[in-house]
Formats: sequence, structure tokens, C-alpha cells
Amino acid sequence: GLPAIYSLFSKVGSEMAAECESHGHVPTIAGMNGIVRGDRACVGFIGAHADKCLRFLQLLCEGHNKHMQEYVRWQGKTSTDLVTCTADFLAAVSRHVCPATMGLVTQCVDSLIEFVQNPCYANQKGLVDTQLPHVLHNLLQMTSDLDAEYDDQSDYAEMVSTLKTKSVTLLLSLLERVDDPFVPQRILNALEIDKLIGIMNALRLDYLGEDAEEGR
Repeated sequence: GLPAIYSLFSKVGSEMAAECESHGHVPTIAGMNGIVRGDRACVGFIGAHADKCLRFLQLLCEGHNKHMQEYVRWQGKTSTDLVTCTADFLAAVSRHVCPATMGLVTQCVDSLIEFVQNPCYANQKGLVDTQLPHVLHNLLQMTSDLDAEYDDQSDYAEMVSTLKTKSVTLLLSLLERVDDPFVPQRILNALEIDKLIGIMNALRLDYLGEDAEEGR
């Protein structure tokens, strides 16, 4: 999984802090390097322009392009399963979600959506057999709370909301026209339904405000 993405997303950079700064996302303490230094699965992608590679793969599959959806998974005898690799990469980078990495995490989800929408049954089955259902479960339970060390918090709540919306879209895409119980069962095994129901009820109350309280 990850070694293939390392090769694809070549030009591994040396300073994520500098890369983040160029996009206006810089933690005020120790830079982004300090956040990911302890995770060897993420360090290899620092400065590798992985977001651009993922966007390219997404565009290849836009418009429910079944041929390209199959191709990114299997190219022949010496294939690299880029669908599974992208899910593995999301699992790695999602351990460090913050303003500096939010764009990359969201792009991973966008790419995975295009890999399966149509639907592409082989990609659906392949993805639910990775860590992806568990990763999406964790993303859906994210909060917009941040440590004071981050200086770019203004739009973070909206970014988290957008990521959650796209995570739901990906879950629905994984279930699109599925007639094999394997896929929904794998997803259900990863999701803590009671927690998700609680989150949805809390969001409903927050959205409706006083009207919801009066209706009780």
C-alpha cells in the first residue's frame, strides 16, 4: 500500500512547515514537522505534492469513468492498486488532522469518492476491506476544537463540516447499488451507530435551536 504511494508521489520534500506556510497554514509552535515527525507513515509525504497527485487521479475518474476507475486499481501484470494505496494514505494522514493537513485529508476523500461512484463494484469491495470504514467513522466524530498553538483557526469549523459531509458522501458511494452483504456488513462493523445517532441528534438540536426545545 504505502510504499507504492511513496513511489507515485515522488519528489518527497524536506520541510512541511515551508509547504504549509506557502498556503497560509502554519502552526505557531514547532511547525508541521514537529506534528508528524513521530509518524513515519506520514513523514514521507512531506512536500511531495500529494494533493496534486490525488487531484489528478480524481480527475481521471470524473464523470463516472468506469474504465479509469478500473485502471487506477489494476493496470496489468505489474499493477499498483492506487485505490487501496489512497485509502492507506488517508488512514495515515488522518491521524494528524489540523488546519495544515485538512486540505490533503479532504482531497483523499474526494478522490476515493470518484474511484467508486458509478458504482465500481470492485473498488467498493476493495475499499471496505481496508481501514477506510474505521477512518470514516473517526472523521465523522471529529470536533472543530483546536489547541491554542494553531494560528489559522478561523475557517476550521467550516472545514471540519465540509470534511464530514464528504465522508458521508463516500460512505453512501460505497453502498451505491450494492447487492452483496459483505460491503454493508464491513461498514456496520466499523461504525458505532449509537454514537453517530447521538451526534446527529446534537447537530439537529444545534441547528433548530429554540424551536427544537419548544417542540419537545
